[in-house]
Amino acid sequence: MIRWVDLHLSNWGKWVQLGRGRGSAGLSASWDSAGRSSFVEAVIPIKDIELSRTHDWVLSLPDQNQRMLYHVYCTPSTARDNAAKLSISLRTLYARLHTVQAEYARGLEERQK
Repeated sequence: MIRWVDLHLSNWGKWVQLGRGRGSAGLSASWDSAGRSSFVEAVIPIKDIELSRTHDWVLSLPDQNQRMLYHVYCTPSTARDNAAKLSISLRTLYARLHTVQAEYARGLEERQK
């Protein structure tokens, strides 16, 4: 797991839980509905513009990866529960999560050049 990417995606998940990004079809139409967490305070200050860009990046991913990120970062579930919801093993969940996090990190480096 890439720690700084994990923290950023956690902030994105809190941002989504607060209702931002709801206007997109990706959140309202293609992902499974899930309960919201009552936790609304972020450890790292949330920057709407940056998280909106992250949201756009998530929506550009294949549906399988969008659903995985939504379940991992936007729902109050355990990794084991998320893997079961996605019908994959826990090992596969972590492998896919690492791949997506690495893709995010590479993309951010390229965008900053």
